[in-house]
Amino acid sequence: MALAEAVKHNAVLQSFSWAAGGTQVGDITGVALAEAVKHNAVLQSFSWDANGTQVGDRTDIALRECVEQMLLRNKAQGAVKRKAR
Repeated sequence: MALAEAVKHNAVLQSFSWAAGGTQVGDITGVALAEAVKHNAVLQSFSWDANGTQVGDRTDIALRECVEQMLLRNKAQGAVKRKAR
């Protein structure tokens, strides 16, 4: 949970990588991390080495929504930059 709070409130973090291969990530941690990444407006890159990691359905859904929102946000920001030129 502390990791999720740090990611959520960090105003300069542009890239975040998390190596959690071969572990188990509970839904409380997974959903909290996905929400933190989703609400970090500066974050441009997020990677998670989850090879062999067990996650719950709620974490899977939350991470999928997080990535979709990041892609939409980055696409919108790119459109604004192109329009400003």
